[in-house]
Amino acid sequence: MILVKNRLIFGSIKKLITTVLKFIYKIISVFNLQAVLLVLLVGVVFYFTGAFEENPTVLVLFIVVLVAVFLLSISFGLKKLFRIGKKVKRNKGVDVVDPVPANGNGGTKTETANTQTASNVVGVANATTYPKYFTVKQNPKYVMAEYEDRYELFYRDSDGFKRRRVDYK
Repeated sequence: MILVKNRLIFGSIKKLITTVLKFIYKIISVFNLQAVLLVLLVGVVFYFTGAFEENPTVLVLFIVVLVAVFLLSISFGLKKLFRIGKKVKRNKGVDVVDPVPANGNGGTKTETANTQTASNVVGVANATTYPKYFTVKQNPKYVMAEYEDRYELFYRDSDGFKRRRVDYK
């Protein structure tokens, strides 16, 4: 009976300590203070070994390093918070091509022929908004078609479009 009670007591104490430590680490990680925590742990080791009492220059050096790491951590945290210095990531994969009308009245003959060839390869296309065609920026011979449930990649050659790959959403 005592073993069961001990497990309950120690289990709840362990859970409480784990929760508190996780909360403290979340606060440390939000403010980007992991390096400061590491320097403080090294300082605790120096304190218990007596390095600060034997040589006061070690204490001064420790304080200078602690302040420097704290200021760097705060500056990195502010950069992360305000997204300073981040480059805007642009999508380099595909370029949007002007949509070709399904009836062929608004496009040129080659666009209409390409659309009809692609729709023959793909099957029956949804007449409302799908498929949407995109050319791949790295290789203009590839055309990507977006459907409601999938993406299809076609290779354009002299014979028309050939399906290369299908990715489902």
